[in-house]
Amino acid sequence: MMNEEMRETYELGCAVGRAALKKGAEDVVLIDVHERMPMVDYFVVASADNERLVRAVADDCDEALARAGVTPRRVEGNDTYRWLLIDAGRVVVHVFHVDERDHYELAKLWRDCPQERLEASDL
Repeated sequence: MMNEEMRETYELGCAVGRAALKKGAEDVVLIDVHERMPMVDYFVVASADNERLVRAVADDCDEALARAGVTPRRVEGNDTYRWLLIDAGRVVVHVFHVDERDHYELAKLWRDCPQERLEASDL
């Protein structure tokens, strides 16, 4: 059973993941890392097949955070748009170019954590 804070961050992660899907992201996964990381509850991981789409997906994820009243602490990767990271505190968003995602295999690195794939049918 989730406590209220975990429920809120889960819902935020889902909202960000849905925003990524709406913009055209692929393979969107919500990874529950709260038992392994003291300051983060969820990773949202998404892929896009070109740099322009990586940027557009990240922009929509940022807008979803803003609608929830969350201002990112830091954004990294906006110089190349191959792997864009949005640190929103309890939720961290990773938008990868598909080649970078295949190379770094972040979801595989965290495979012992609960993972939930978000689908377009979830919209």
